[in-house]
Amino acid sequence: MNEIIPQPTGEPTGISTEVKVQIPETEHEVDLNLLFPGEETDLNQLFPEMEMKDLLKKVSKNKKDLHLMVDRFTEITETE
Repeated sequence: MNEIIPQPTGEPTGISTEVKVQIPETEHEVDLNLLFPGEETDLNQLFPEMEMKDLLKKVSKNKKDLHLMVDRFTEITETE
């Protein structure tokens, strides 16, 4: 969604320029219970803030990426 916000330009009254600002659409909800299966508690209820959910999603992705790198390094070391 775009929204037009008038910007003052120092020009005479009644004349202004407009700048289009990109406003994000409604953000998709992060389901922590899907990211961390097997947990006994409802993680979405435990961490209701969107910022915390985004942080935990990034941590989960980084953990997976690190495990892939370790596996790759182990493969390379074993073949040498």
